[in-house]
Amino acid sequence: MRAFVVLLCSSLQVLSGSASYPYNWSIGDVNLTCNLGDPGWKQAGMSCIFPFLARNQSWHDANRMCRSHMKDSEVIFCPLPVIHNGYALEVTSSSKENLYHNGTALYYGCDFGRLPGNISTSICINGEWTPMPSCRDQTCPVVEKTYFGATLNGNPSLQPLSHAKYLAPVWSLPTNPFRVCAMDEHGTSYRWWDFNFAFKVPICRSYPVQYGHFEKEFYEDGEDAVVICSVGFTVSTVPRCSKATWSSYNSTCIGGGIIRT
Repeated sequence: MRAFVVLLCSSLQVLSGSASYPYNWSIGDVNLTCNLGDPGWKQAGMSCIFPFLARNQSWHDANRMCRSHMKDSEVIFCPLPVIHNGYALEVTSSSKENLYHNGTALYYGCDFGRLPGNISTSICINGEWTPMPSCRDQTCPVVEKTYFGATLNGNPSLQPLSHAKYLAPVWSLPTNPFRVCAMDEHGTSYRWWDFNFAFKVPICRSYPVQYGHFEKEFYEDGEDAVVICSVGFTVSTVPRCSKATWSSYNSTCIGGGIIRT
């Protein structure tokens, strides 16, 4: 005998009303009934807004709302939306009795790695949240292969919290610079944040010099090195530190019959 699987839809959240479902919760229409206990409430038209046809395990319609006539003016309510990959934070309204009426503001956030930002806002306008709350996946841009004189090591992912490791320039510190993909300071996009090298002034480290030596071990960006030569020798070229790289790595001390090569 062939087996059948019935896919069921979940129950709906109906503002100021209730819903009746088809027999098997999988095929058919849902009818809404508005709360009529308060004289101010009545159904929209001859009945509440319906139907919702079951499709793909979800009710095919997003407008689940009831209406009321109060002081001869029709007020349309916005039901609290389902925010995929996000969550509602706060709802602010000018009316305590009608929390979700026109003009109500919905503040919501998105799960990690999705945008828009930490807090975003939608306004209830004519029974719809405008703009409709949404959270989309977000990644960092392609990372630079060279950055502050360092060279990218490997092919990092562009997903949030990914690390981009770099190889530091020769004779420079720190030796293990890296960058991290994270949300920017405005909460509107993801970018690469620098760690342990971009926040520091690039430095150059002294290197061996024949018949002499550097005056100190480290030099800051833009600084000329001081090379102390042995008696009778003079420095061939004064190197300058620029972005963690020396202008010359061939400086030496010459003189006293020493032929420069």
